[in-house]
Amino acid sequence: MTKKERITGTIVCKECGTDMTDARIAFADVRKFGGSWLDPEAVSPMTCCVCPECGRIELYADFPERFRVKK
Repeated sequence: MTKKERITGTIVCKECGTDMTDARIAFADVRKFGGSWLDPEAVSPMTCCVCPECGRIELYADFPERFRVKK
C-alpha cells in the first residue's frame, strides 16, 4: 500500500468495511533504537488513518524502509 493510497482514502476499515480518512498525530514518530554506532536509531514520521464509523485507527510509517534489517 502506497502513501498516495492512504492519503486518497482508499484504505478500507478491517472492522466494518468503511473507507478510512487520513488524519495526523501531532509530534509523534515511530522509533527503533539501535544497539551500537553501526546500528543507529531508525526514525520515521507516521500517517494515521481513522474509520469515521467504528473509530478504528491504523498507523503507517512514512518511511518503512528505514526499519529493514541490514545484511
